[in-house]
Amino acid sequence: MQVDNILKKLKNKLSHQEYDSYISLMEYDENASRTDLEVFYVPNIFVANWIKGNYIDIIADIFKDENSNGIRPEIHIKIKEKKGNVKSLKVNKSTNQFQTNILSLNPFYSFENFVVGKSNEHAYTIAKLVAQQQASMYNPVVFYGHSGLGKTHLLNAIGNYVKEQNKNVIYVPAEEFLNEYTEKIKRGTMDGFRDKYRKCDYLLIDDVQFLGGKDGMQEELLNTFNALYNAQKQIVMTSDKPPKEIKGLAD
Repeated sequence: MQVDNILKKLKNKLSHQEYDSYISLMEYDENASRTDLEVFYVPNIFVANWIKGNYIDIIADIFKDENSNGIRPEIHIKIKEKKGNVKSLKVNKSTNQFQTNILSLNPFYSFENFVVGKSNEHAYTIAKLVAQQQASMYNPVVFYGHSGLGKTHLLNAIGNYVKEQNKNVIYVPAEEFLNEYTEKIKRGTMDGFRDKYRKCDYLLIDDVQFLGGKDGMQEELLNTFNALYNAQKQIVMTSDKPPKEIKGLAD
């Protein structure tokens, strides 16, 4: 079976942007593949997760249609290892915290490849305004909705857009934010924590529902919000539910 035929069919089923951003980055591993298992390599975990979450079934169905025996294979997406990656990340982490924050953004989440529909066009419009006009119209902003609707995509799109404008961007999942806060409390190094989060232009926090019930963390976050808001810095968050429905969240 020619994998080129599979990719061609995928190209016909997906938008040009989707294909170029994700599918075109897949490399087929012929040696590891067999009739009931097809293996692909991609450059990083962001691409891998996006393909797994959005295209696995489509890919498997196309392979099944192309197989003469009609077998629907398992699709494995693996990360292509690059020599020197670990060393490079350690250098960035120790010498340039700003670069580490930027690296956590998913480079494939942009406004250009966000699929806009009636259910999300308002959120998309607000996200673009927030990216284009820092803290001038909407601040802070919370995008909420069920998983898989594009909240994280929009948050990263904002970050990637303003990063190109040389803004100091911090993107952090709330769980990581909480872990870092807890670690700094234990070590007695909260000044460094505050200095980091209160000097950015854009603070982007994903999945803030994890902060429900964490009173000390909420107090620190409120103080950070006040400092950023007063300095006309932008705050954007996502949640899987409206703030009023997050248990243990202070008014």
